Amino acid sequence: MKRYILWFSSSLWRVAALYLVSIFICSVAFSIIEARTLAESLWWASVTSLTIGYGDISPVTHSGRLLASVFSHFWVFGIAPLVITNMLGIVTEDRNAFTDEEQKEMLALLRSIKTDTQKD
Repeated sequence: MKRYILWFSSSLWRVAALYLVSIFICSVAFSIIEARTLAESLWWASVTSLTIGYGDISPVTHSGRLLASVFSHFWVFGIAPLVITNMLGIVTEDRNAFTDEEQKEMLALLRSIKTDTQKD
């Protein structure tokens, strides 16, 4: 699970795609459960995901409330941390870290030094 979370958080495009897909899935489900239009459901899902909650559209069925509870928690505790993790990864990136090629070159040089010193 940790590997998938790190994979998602390493790309802002993947996080954005996950967010948009979840908005769409929730909108379709809300539209079906609450007998609302897809446009109304998209509005509700967008407002709910951003934790604005104007209250103009809200679930009235138990199934709709359960859906709202699950997805609102997913957006707050799932998507938001992925965005923050991605941004922190960008900000805290060590630009002085050796690249893979540099590490391989240093390893080859150390091996050649070791070989040269063993011959003497």
